[in-house]
Amino acid sequence: GVPYVYHFRPVGARDLIENARRLLNGKYSTFSLIGHLKRKQKEVFNMEAFGVLGFVFGMMGLIAFVRLEKLTKTLKKKGILEEDYKDE
Repeated sequence: GVPYVYHFRPVGARDLIENARRLLNGKYSTFSLIGHLKRKQKEVFNMEAFGVLGFVFGMMGLIAFVRLEKLTKTLKKKGILEEDYKDE
């Protein structure tokens, strides 16, 4: 075993190169590397999930806005709302 195991945390290109050098020299344990990759995979998955949720809620908001505008137009046409009605 290696007496001291470095944590595998690439931040930039320089850190990535340094981590690769340490990995090739045997300064990382296999478990440390696997654990790091699993954490990164979860982080990427979480960010993708937030992106999908943002897109879905954005589309729902856009659809609601269009339907509200259509309803307002229809109510003005039927005389239920005044022609000079403005949303506040």
